[in-house]
Amino acid sequence: MKKLLIIVLIALIPINLFAWKPDKWETHEIILQCIFVTSTTIDLMQTYTYLQKPGVEEINPITGKNPSKQKLLLIGISGIVIHTALVHISPRPIRFGLQTYFIGMEIFAISHNYYIGARIKF
Repeated sequence: MKKLLIIVLIALIPINLFAWKPDKWETHEIILQCIFVTSTTIDLMQTYTYLQKPGVEEINPITGKNPSKQKLLLIGISGIVIHTALVHISPRPIRFGLQTYFIGMEIFAISHNYYIGARIKF
């Protein structure tokens, strides 16, 4: 857990070292980022809820087989922060590609989770 936090902090250091000013975000880019954050949150909620069932294990190698709620939150929040920082410093065409690619990955994860029976409890 401590190693992951250190990696996240080290990954964020270069953000302040860039000499150029990133492009200002356009409305559609903000909307895409909101979709990414929302889909990541849904994926995390599905994962946590599904892991409450006995005998169920996570297949994500980053989280491990039986991650705690705290570990899932740390990984999820770290992923959102790193993704947002990476997208922010990227030029506009790359920004769009990163956003749509990772939204696609999250939609796949949500669909897979739903297919195997992971539901969100409110």
